[in-house]
Amino acid sequence: MVEGKNELERFTDKFGYNAISAIMEKEIGNYASDLDLDVAYSFYDMDMVHTRNLTISGTCFEYYAVYNVTVSYIDERREENTKSKWFTFHCTAEVDDILKSFEVVSYAPYSRLPNSGNATENFVPVIHKKHMDGLASEFLRKHYPKALLEPVAVPIREIAKNMGLKMQFGFALSEDFSYFGQISFSNMKTKVYDVVTGAGQDLDVSRGTILIDPAVLWERSQGSENFTIAHEVVHWEKHKLFADIKRLLYRNYNYTARRCPKPDAIAWEPGDKWSEQDFIEWHANGIAARILMPKETLTRKINEISVRLKETLKPASAEFFIALIDELAVFYGTSRQTTKYQLRDIGHDQVDEIQIHEYDYQAYTHEIDEYKAFYELCDNADLRMVVQTGFFTYADNHFAINHERCVTIGDDGIPHLTDFAWANITKCTLKFRNVRINVRENRSRFSDILYSSSTLEIFQKFRNEDNKSAYEFANELAAEFKAQAQERDLIRVTFTDRAQQIMSAKGVDSNDFQALTLLSRNMFSLFKKRDYQPSFRTIIAFCAGMDLDIHTTSDLLSKAGYTFGSSDEHSAYMTAISNFRGKSILVRNEFLRKLSIKGVEPLGEKNSE
Repeated sequence: MVEGKNELERFTDKFGYNAISAIMEKEIGNYASDLDLDVAYSFYDMDMVHTRNLTISGTCFEYYAVYNVTVSYIDERREENTKSKWFTFHCTAEVDDILKSFEVVSYAPYSRLPNSGNATENFVPVIHKKHMDGLASEFLRKHYPKALLEPVAVPIREIAKNMGLKMQFGFALSEDFSYFGQISFSNMKTKVYDVVTGAGQDLDVSRGTILIDPAVLWERSQGSENFTIAHEVVHWEKHKLFADIKRLLYRNYNYTARRCPKPDAIAWEPGDKWSEQDFIEWHANGIAARILMPKETLTRKINEISVRLKETLKPASAEFFIALIDELAVFYGTSRQTTKYQLRDIGHDQVDEIQIHEYDYQAYTHEIDEYKAFYELCDNADLRMVVQTGFFTYADNHFAINHERCVTIGDDGIPHLTDFAWANITKCTLKFRNVRINVRENRSRFSDILYSSSTLEIFQKFRNEDNKSAYEFANELAAEFKAQAQERDLIRVTFTDRAQQIMSAKGVDSNDFQALTLLSRNMFSLFKKRDYQPSFRTIIAFCAGMDLDIHTTSDLLSKAGYTFGSSDEHSAYMTAISNFRGKSILVRNEFLRKLSIKGVEPLGEKNSE
């Protein structure tokens, strides 16, 4: 790409220069007074100054190009000289896959132009949020006017077919859920993955083909599939010219518009530092939602459902809006997230308080099993730090706030989520992204025992920024944590002092010690010596056998001069401590064996130094 030039300038230089220069060669002689020359002169050269006021209408567009036109002449000293003047050219063009036409409508010496146009000079439509309803209505008037007259589910798949778009299902578009929908603006090859074997391949797709990842329907809902199709249809309507221009300007350039499923990427409001690509995705999100749920008839349907719901539910209550969202989503064939967005957009601000999943399927989840927690602890320093603080504990396959309001210890000694935590899962537990990974291509990272039959496997990935709700609630409960920490800090003891305190409090004798920790009776005696320096794994075996939490374990390690590191080995032992509260060392050892990770050994005398 040429630095310093926008796409409209590059387009004009490449496809308009000859037409414009031909006009100047022919007509420049008519502008003697403008050039302030009284001698013979001729066209010499011209250079682009700038372009202005791009206006797009479908595949056609018009704009103004300003060139610095240079003429040559013989001066009074009989020397060749040049003089330049700016000229403005009003140009029109049509591009639909190929350049169909280019014409100079008019031209004149330059004068300042008022700002107008409806697109950036890189061919990105300028669309404000206040325009989206009108653009959605314009689309429906053209393709399905019935939706503007009465509440009805918009048959977006049928509309796409009538527009000449082709839909293809059955291939995963990414290994990690990066893309759920894609539209191709040219005949091209695109990378896809077999949903059974996970094998990648280059698929030939033609211009106007929408690819839909099967996971949209399998793991989300019909509403999410409808939104994905509508999203890609909007790209075709509004961004096809953008893609065609790119391909004309840059050899072998193939542009595809894709939709990412992550909630932070489904942008409903514009950002401060967005790229033009960000705005393209925002256009598709906002207009697609309004196509599926047009404002002209949405209020009528809301009123119809509300009259019935008010008979059993308190108006404007959370229960009322949850029921309203559910019924509207079913009626319109939309996702609950899209429905919530549309309700808020027409003035129902109360829905901001409604907690619903980001999507109808768990693109995000709060649940993670022990083995996948281990892999994430290996990869993610942020999660390791959160776990080591002890502010979160593992219960019922969730990392929950370590507080009595969120976690209770059952009769079996195993932590469980409270009813309060189950009802408020988004603020009581950590949240993870579901990421699809090709296990076969990453075999060195994963246990052959656990995932020997898997190809594409779902793993959970942790990010701090996804967990603001849980952190905020944890802070509300932090006073008790701080009080406990102050009490702990008063105890200035050695490792063996603290170990003896723990065993005394639990009433553990030498027989119990051996059975619980799988360490020898001789080790029990060593634990009574103040100068005894145990190994890292001995401490982990002791903590596992005593069923200590991660904070106490970290404290004991610290007193002996150790700390949890970032190695796979340490992540495995951290998981064995944090994720198996209330369970025996034998259960934890079975977990460690199944990991089949080099350096990770079962706990007990045989493996302790």
